[in-house]
Amino acid sequence: MVVACLALLVALAGTSVAAVQVAVPRDSVGALQLKPNSVNSSKVANYSLLKVDFKGGQLPRGASGPRGPAGPAGPTGAAGPAGPAGAAGVASPGYVAEVLTATGASSSETNSTSYGALEGGTLNVTVPANETDKLLVFFNAETSCFGGDPNERCLLRITVDNSEISPAANTDAFFDYNGSTATSLRTQNSLFQHGIVRISPTLSAGSHTVKIEVATTDKATTFRLDDWTLAVQRVRVT
Repeated sequence: MVVACLALLVALAGTSVAAVQVAVPRDSVGALQLKPNSVNSSKVANYSLLKVDFKGGQLPRGASGPRGPAGPAGPTGAAGPAGPAGAAGVASPGYVAEVLTATGASSSETNSTSYGALEGGTLNVTVPANETDKLLVFFNAETSCFGGDPNERCLLRITVDNSEISPAANTDAFFDYNGSTATSLRTQNSLFQHGIVRISPTLSAGSHTVKIEVATTDKATTFRLDDWTLAVQRVRVT
């Protein structure tokens, strides 16, 4: 009797298991069969969820990563247009900072025994602020010196600010002469080319006047100049 009851119990138990297996087949449980909040953290495998499994804003923003390496340099662009020319630089000491010139193509003459300015033979030179300069002055002309007794001289000197510059010869600064003897006296057609070079003292900043002055040693002697050139080089000292 006992054995029969056990056999019946076993038979009933096996049938109920089989019934469950048929009613709930594998992979048949879905969203409809799950109760709210039935899936919690303990039922989710770690590291199995992806970003797409969350709504926007549910995940906190991570810290910024390290800056990546710089990319390769791009190709060189086309050259831009040339800029405007810069201002002229300042000459170094010992170099010519400026050249000024004046010329005359018509004749000029004098019989005065006192120095007077050659017409047109004046130049104004400006030494810039905060520097000192010297002036190297060149003068060249076609001349004739005639009339009067033999050995009369035609004089020429160069002044800066009304002072003769070096070497200063004053009345001995003859540029031409009228002949050494009575038989060799020159005429107005006795034409020669003559030149002179003089150097100024060191000049301070400001405006300075360079002037050619002419005279004769006798009122009977004529000093005629033509086709002349005056050139001044301003040389920086400091």
